[in-house]
Amino acid sequence: MKQCSNLPAYLDEYEKPIMNKLRCKILWGFISEIASNGDNHVITASDRSPLSYILKSSEIIGSEAAYRQKDALNNGIYPVQKRLATLETNFWKLNGDYILPDKNNSPDETSDCDENGWESENLCAAMTDSASGKTEYVFAAPPSITIKFNKFANGQETPLGTEEEVNLVGLHFIFYAYGNEYPTSFDVKIITNQQTYYINGLSADSYSYDLEFPACNITTEDGTLVSDDFRNGITGITQIVITINKWSAADRRARIDELEFGLNKIYDNTTLVNAEETRVLSAVGTELPISTFTFTVLDREMLFDAENPNSLTQFLTTRQPIEVTWIQQTDVGDVSVKSATYYLKEWNDTDSRREYKLTAEDLIGFMEEPYNKGIFTGTEKSVKELVTELFNELFPQSSGLSDKLDCSAIGEDIKITAPLPLKLNNQQCTYKDCFMMLAQIAGCVITTDAEGRIVFKKLTRNYVTEGTETPPQQYKIPISVVFDNPPRSNLKSALKQVQVNYYSYALLDKLDDDLYKGKTVIKKDEKYSFELSGGGRVKEIYIGSNPPLEIVNGASYEGQGYSIKCYTYLVELMYTGAESSIPAGEIEIKITGQKLQTSISVYNSETKNANGEVVTIDVPICSSYAQAQAIANNFIAETEKQEEFELEIKRNVLLECGDILELEKPVFGSEQYSKIPCRLLEDKKSLTKVRQSVKMRKLVLS
Repeated sequence: MKQCSNLPAYLDEYEKPIMNKLRCKILWGFISEIASNGDNHVITASDRSPLSYILKSSEIIGSEAAYRQKDALNNGIYPVQKRLATLETNFWKLNGDYILPDKNNSPDETSDCDENGWESENLCAAMTDSASGKTEYVFAAPPSITIKFNKFANGQETPLGTEEEVNLVGLHFIFYAYGNEYPTSFDVKIITNQQTYYINGLSADSYSYDLEFPACNITTEDGTLVSDDFRNGITGITQIVITINKWSAADRRARIDELEFGLNKIYDNTTLVNAEETRVLSAVGTELPISTFTFTVLDREMLFDAENPNSLTQFLTTRQPIEVTWIQQTDVGDVSVKSATYYLKEWNDTDSRREYKLTAEDLIGFMEEPYNKGIFTGTEKSVKELVTELFNELFPQSSGLSDKLDCSAIGEDIKITAPLPLKLNNQQCTYKDCFMMLAQIAGCVITTDAEGRIVFKKLTRNYVTEGTETPPQQYKIPISVVFDNPPRSNLKSALKQVQVNYYSYALLDKLDDDLYKGKTVIKKDEKYSFELSGGGRVKEIYIGSNPPLEIVNGASYEGQGYSIKCYTYLVELMYTGAESSIPAGEIEIKITGQKLQTSISVYNSETKNANGEVVTIDVPICSSYAQAQAIANNFIAETEKQEEFELEIKRNVLLECGDILELEKPVFGSEQYSKIPCRLLEDKKSLTKVRQSVKMRKLVLS
């Protein structure tokens, strides 16, 4: 069960016949993906504030070449996406090392290091206001950073006047978080395709600062106030210039640790019409369930109206993170529980004007892309490594989601020798299917956590009695308090036996078997896929009457105008050569190599009941008797008791899927209760309903 800061207060609240108000808070980032893409940046710094780390491309005044700084001081790693940092002039070498800055611009002298850093003309100096007596720390020559959003062609900047235009609602700064330092005076100049705008005299009071354009005093060069024109942000931005005039501490250099192009906005009960969350866990299913969060915002100002040229919908992109927090009001203060991080999936108008509905899912909902590899090496491969590789393919570092995986529960000794299939049950295999099969091999379930990560988890199947540490908390749901009528129970057929298909794979010795034959018309720069129905390792590819292209070890091929990728069950081909050399008309494609031989065996578990259901589980990557037995045992342990309960209970924001609950059920003809241990499999929370729906499965006592 999820812990909270004030559990006794919450449990006291839960015992009331009528609970206090429930609230929902959504933290939602309106981040511009175009602006955050480092390939679109040319970043220039003043000679008093060069960049120590930039995104993907940079230009430093006084340097002969651009550089990418990957390691910060003492090899501390900076985040890769959407991050900037400014440090001392000449502090960084182009190879990534750092040096002491020269003292007084003399190459022969280096300054001593004290608590304020190195002596330098680039540090701010103290200046006392004669009228107020207040001391401020001022830069004699204010350091600045210019960010230009430029279009690039083959890595080269295109001519002036063809800048990329981005739309922003604001900027999120992290100045010097480690030292809790910040500018007490800084200016932002915004250059658009129409005009230049100024936001001057800004002052931070902590290292974290949100610059929200609609809330700023924005002026033109002649001082005309134009703030009302930018209620929903500024459009057509081509450059941003940030100048730091004063700092919060003496003898410091200006620092910007992070800069995000956009803002986080918070929606709560004042702007939410409704919010509904469904968390799902499947312990034995053949398909991963997807947890969802839907919410409708009150849109009085038409911020989401598609006809509004400054609509916020221009900032909506799939996979934007949405952090959800439920807040239960109690007599002694609010209890907040961060529920989950979802990712935006779709958005649209409702039937009612002034309302806008949005749907978000966990990362499992973004794993429906077809899987087209299935590489077979004939040697064992770690399941944990496979899971990591698949995740990185689907969510590479550029996605900003590469850290959203926790597969630590998978043992290092769990390995397979089988290729992941191209098809599963005669349907195109997806990454989600691959993860489900790998979880079955690893004896895990897959769920998502509050940080939005995909988590492989092993369940403790046996009920643990009250007073122990595992699980950390257990709920007793008294029947007299939670619901008025006994829960509805679905008693399914008993389990008789589990059968698991397990496979063995081998490449045949013959090297020139036909793996594919067919005809196609080839066009330039179009991808063609040829399915190897039985699988195999490619050796040669015949394209029309041309000599065969030789593929070494079934790997990729580049040459003679072709780009080819070979997998166990699929070959991808693209023609990249000259238009004049494209084979005319429909041509024959033939692929030869070593066929993959597949053998199937069946593991039968012991008979559990004389009468009942026989369940067959087909996992093509299950490659041994021991793995088949483990899958069967896992299935039996989770489903030996088929009784499931569906309840409508008082809202409970603390419940998490996987929690073990103790359900009290009255004994017929008695005033006693029987205690039934159950695992929570589905939980539906709603902002507008006082009761929530849960599904639980009875557990085996041992």
